[in-house]
Amino acid sequence: AKEGKKIELIKKDPHVFIEIDVDGGIKDSDDGMACSVTDHYKSVMAKGIIMKVNDEDKIKAFDIIMHHYGLYDKSYDTRVLDKTDIYKIEVSVLSAKAHL
Repeated sequence: AKEGKKIELIKKDPHVFIEIDVDGGIKDSDDGMACSVTDHYKSVMAKGIIMKVNDEDKIKAFDIIMHHYGLYDKSYDTRVLDKTDIYKIEVSVLSAKAHL
């Protein structure tokens, strides 16, 4: 999208913080105690600046997204590309944590 609440917020302040978690499931306790039950997870947190990808890099960005989903050699309708913006985050701080 080229407009909306998120776009307005980005224009006001491009500083962002994101967190991505993957739940690995609950591990029941061996001792039968509720307090010994634990959750397995992986977590990544990042702080940075969000910015719009320029038009020259937009198709490269779309290709990366398509490849992530196993879709290769796709063409793009320029009418759709003209209506779509892609944003990237330039990460300044990154941390990760896991309990497996």
